[in-house]
Amino acid sequence: MNPMKKYLFIFVLLLAATGANAQTRTCPRCHRTGYIYKPGTWRHPLNKVTCPACKGTGYMPGHEPAPKPPRTPDDEMAIQVTRWLQLNQVPVQTTCTICRGTGVCNVCKGSGYSYDSYGPMPCMMCKATKKCTTCGGNRVIQGWRQMTAAERQKYEAWMRNYLKRKAN
Repeated sequence: MNPMKKYLFIFVLLLAATGANAQTRTCPRCHRTGYIYKPGTWRHPLNKVTCPACKGTGYMPGHEPAPKPPRTPDDEMAIQVTRWLQLNQVPVQTTCTICRGTGVCNVCKGSGYSYDSYGPMPCMMCKATKKCTTCGGNRVIQGWRQMTAAERQKYEAWMRNYLKRKAN
């Protein structure tokens, strides 16, 4: 027997033995979408109806997947750190260069109106909101910078500790 086929065969046997296949059996009628189209109609979003076999879950009754545990703040931080490590960049906040950190529209200077030869009219830049359109009045812009070697080591150490805590 080919070694690759042998490993595949063992893998399939393990899946069958652990019941992984039986735990989440998808609905054969809707194929896990949770909806079907009305019989005799075009495939159009208005013709969708809830699948009567699975009642919109996409799984056969009794075979639904286990609910995922809610994410903790540490989980959210781990997702962010993973992205930073992949990009090799970290987020930074810099002062808005358009309003120079005032948060006010640089065309109307915060009055909401701009003046031309016809007289005062609502500011076309900020649409009379009086806020800077670049930073939204927050005075800072989100940016990215290259990660230093020390920061990379710090974030990798944090991820190792996080993974150890999750394993226990």
